[in-house]
Amino acid sequence: MQSIYSSILTTKSGSQIPVFHSGRTAESKYNPQLEAQRIIEGIEKKYDFFILIGVSSGILLKNLVQNFNNSVFFCIEPSENDYSFLFSSENNLEIRKFMNHKNIHFCTFDKIESQLCQIYLPVKFNDFKIIETRGWSNENKEIIPKIYEKIQNAANLISSDFSTQAHFGKLWINNILNNLKLLSSQKNRSNFTNQNKNLIPDLKKTAAVIAAGTTLDNTIQILQKKRDSFYIISTDTAYSSLIKHKIIPDVVISIDGQNVSYNHFLHNVDVSKTSFLFDLTSNYKASKYLFGKNSNIHFFVGGHPFSTLVQNFSDSFFPNLFAGAGTVTIAATDFAFKCGFENIQIFGADFSYQNGKSYTKGTYLDVLYHKDETRIYNSEFLYDKLMFRSPLEHQNCKQDGSFTTKLLQSYKNSFESFIIQNKYSIKYENSIYYLTQKIQNTNKTDFITEFFKTQTFEYNNFINYIQKAAPENVETALLPLAAFFKINLKKNDFSEILKVAHSYIVEYNNRI
Repeated sequence: MQSIYSSILTTKSGSQIPVFHSGRTAESKYNPQLEAQRIIEGIEKKYDFFILIGVSSGILLKNLVQNFNNSVFFCIEPSENDYSFLFSSENNLEIRKFMNHKNIHFCTFDKIESQLCQIYLPVKFNDFKIIETRGWSNENKEIIPKIYEKIQNAANLISSDFSTQAHFGKLWINNILNNLKLLSSQKNRSNFTNQNKNLIPDLKKTAAVIAAGTTLDNTIQILQKKRDSFYIISTDTAYSSLIKHKIIPDVVISIDGQNVSYNHFLHNVDVSKTSFLFDLTSNYKASKYLFGKNSNIHFFVGGHPFSTLVQNFSDSFFPNLFAGAGTVTIAATDFAFKCGFENIQIFGADFSYQNGKSYTKGTYLDVLYHKDETRIYNSEFLYDKLMFRSPLEHQNCKQDGSFTTKLLQSYKNSFESFIIQNKYSIKYENSIYYLTQKIQNTNKTDFITEFFKTQTFEYNNFINYIQKAAPENVETALLPLAAFFKINLKKNDFSEILKVAHSYIVEYNNRI
């Protein structure tokens, strides 16, 4: 892609500015410094994050940095070739002084959404201001609406993620600390690998990943008839349904931190035939219950930054499983990928509502909804209430009682993209995903050996480390908890919020 810039012009005031191929410039040919100062005069002092559309010479950016020296700046140009031109030592533009500035991030058009989601953290920044370099915008009118669309898409994702963190921030930390302390108390457990070799994945089988969509009502018969040919990896929501059909899964995976997820595991079955793999943020009450039954429970690390801190601190092996935006079906599929199964079938991954139901028969919702139903507000009403949380639309333009939402569709798109990224082919037929490995996984043996062994953890050593660490040194790990306190305490000073989050962990540890 050719750079939008063609040459350099020396202005009447002596500054150097780039020239577009049309011969026009992004900044004043007479006094770009004065032009930049006038733009800044109209900006309120409340902003601590700026999105600059059109970096050009860097004169406007220089004035922004001087006037908002503690702020962060997200700068946008169409392509890497444009930055190569602007940063060239031959041109000697002002922008070259900011190449390595810690608070300045240079982004190209194609990476706006991904990079903005990483850099703009609502818990740290109170608001952002978009500034256009006027001449740049006039020259590139066709791309401006597309830039704003990408910024809006990123803002929507950031807002959704922040809301989730603010809602679950304290719950996640509580679960992590309780689960780690629970794991630390299990030092006398027998070696898992040696005592339970029958639970090690048989890669000659087909991995069956079981989600809890309504189509499982029909496809579950395949699992019953061919049970011995499958290595069954169940999501936590589908576990109850499998048990009620007398199917004991090989693995159950849970990422849900909510207390209601405890209901998934209340079954009078032989747990010695199943491995339970829990994200560290998963519900502590459920993991404690399974430990009490002497089950084969193991913890993994998902996307929570505090879990990552645990993993980096510990000599223990906490494997990573990817869950996308918090989708347990993706985490279960990632487990199958990392084990190295060549053939995988995925049941109940509907990402839709069918025949007026949200889930397959036999989940904990059936129990809860039937328990709470009345003549007026029966279980059907409660399922409809669950479905109509978001606007519904017909799936694939079919009028067959199958509905989806924008959120569910985004989950489906992420799920299928994740499969392709992991070099598996996809075929969807009769409500089942059929995945076939394109490139053999050479690390599968190492992963299985590490994953299926007894975990240990020195909880006291880790807590001592957290207590002694300055809040700013573990900032990233504290961000979800800080989001909770920012909303609930209505505070805007990030350093203060960070101290509150750090103190909470220390105090909570004293209570458990």
